[in-house]
Amino acid sequence: MLRATVVLFAWTLLACSANSPRGAFRDAAGESRPDSSRPDGSRPGGPRPDGLRPGADAGSPGDVVVQFDAPGITPRDAAAAPADSAPGPRRIDTHAYWVLEPGNTWVFEQEAHPQRLTTIQIVHTTDGGKAAWFTKNHVDTYWSAGADLDLEWHLTEGATYLYSNDVRDLDDRRAFSDFPDDRRFSRATGQWTSDIWWIRGDGEMIPPYVLYPYDLTVPSELAGSQFYATRTGQGDSWMAGSWRVRYSTEQQRVVTHDGTTTYDGEVLRLRFDESFWVAPGQRNWIHEDWLLAAGVGPVQIEQYSSEERAPAQLVQRIKLRQRSTEPVLWASPQAVTRPTSGQHAVTYRFELRGGQPERTSGVLQVRNPSGPSVLALDPLSTADSWQGSTYVFPWTVGASTPTGTYDYALKTTSGQTTSARVTVADAPLRLSVSPAVVARPSSGTTPVTYRFSVSGGEPDRTLGVSNIYHPGAQGNFDTPLDPLATDDRWEGNTYVFPWRITSTDALGTYVYQLTDTRGRRALALVEVR
Repeated sequence: MLRATVVLFAWTLLACSANSPRGAFRDAAGESRPDSSRPDGSRPGGPRPDGLRPGADAGSPGDVVVQFDAPGITPRDAAAAPADSAPGPRRIDTHAYWVLEPGNTWVFEQEAHPQRLTTIQIVHTTDGGKAAWFTKNHVDTYWSAGADLDLEWHLTEGATYLYSNDVRDLDDRRAFSDFPDDRRFSRATGQWTSDIWWIRGDGEMIPPYVLYPYDLTVPSELAGSQFYATRTGQGDSWMAGSWRVRYSTEQQRVVTHDGTTTYDGEVLRLRFDESFWVAPGQRNWIHEDWLLAAGVGPVQIEQYSSEERAPAQLVQRIKLRQRSTEPVLWASPQAVTRPTSGQHAVTYRFELRGGQPERTSGVLQVRNPSGPSVLALDPLSTADSWQGSTYVFPWTVGASTPTGTYDYALKTTSGQTTSARVTVADAPLRLSVSPAVVARPSSGTTPVTYRFSVSGGEPDRTLGVSNIYHPGAQGNFDTPLDPLATDDRWEGNTYVFPWRITSTDALGTYVYQLTDTRGRRALALVEVR
């Protein structure tokens, strides 16, 4: 495809904590075992590359280690397991190691500062998904210490794996589907800040971001490559990366600051190492361990500054203080698009699970995009109703409705309060390309005319469309297409770009970017096969 002068393209550093897996599976003997089933048990077609993907060693020139968060690593034989692992290899059933029942809640204290707490609760996402909702009472603790953010980390219980993402778009290569894998919100305002999609790397056939297989051999490891597609209020961005996760078992006693033992027994240790390229030749890293116990879930999380994980390289450790099952309020839909003109009807459904609703006070809006508020929904509509434990609230969203995050609360008859969140946003800027898949000729060249269509905004025709990533690139760049052809043109909001595919073009993913007149960015992907 396009290979021209590489220009540094600036990207926002992402704090992608505790998210890994995809690639080849290796048992303790170092043997590769294909396992490419989808959540429904079917298997994608096509060949699967053998072995693990190569990567650079941590600390090599150009690598940057970030203190708290960062995503692959040099794959090594799983036989080189941690010294504290239980004798192996052996197979374990991991179904009970993290049960994703909405309402299940874990509270952790930071070892160095026990008053700093992190809460992880399993919640429903829009249209039936599940997520781990991370909140904290102090900015400088897990998750993403130093970032004033809450995290909605989407999870999927598949037939073969527990995935640390939403796999309903598993075979969708559009980059920005209807199912983001990671959503982030400001702790201070509750407002949405970004969505992230993890996309399998070129040539990867195993499903992306496997947390662990349910039939797991320990010690063992998984490794692979992936792409990060990110959407913020300023538009879309793209990074390439890699990941590795190692599995082992050990004995672990978890003791809180006041001497309380919250767990004592065998744990499954997941050692994550992730990297992502932030600039040509420069990448950042995450080194993080999760300790899970059967019948309990996560009992300890550790972050390190290096793959070696020497005691002096420990950045922070959080320990389980307590766990419980809480009632949960599920709002549907959770994401609403504001119309450009007029208004459209939307019916919200607030479903309480794990308790009985206190209908007298009903559902309250407790925060809107302007800040905290207390507003009872019941007086606002004459068509609202209770259907069992679900409050149905017909409403309208118009062009003048403020965009942002709206929080709602409902009390149970036992006095507990639970909350749900709805986000209202404008339609995003979108860039689509046709054809999105092209075949590389076995010899010579094949002409192809790309059509890049823009919706949701007015394209900046001066900046035009740029190629920002090609297969194997270590970091992003910015190569405008306009100077590369003399017969390219704009047809309304569609950029027409005649080009050619040669037999020497690299196979894989090529990423293109457009900027609109408001400065927002949108991406489109072309796959050369």
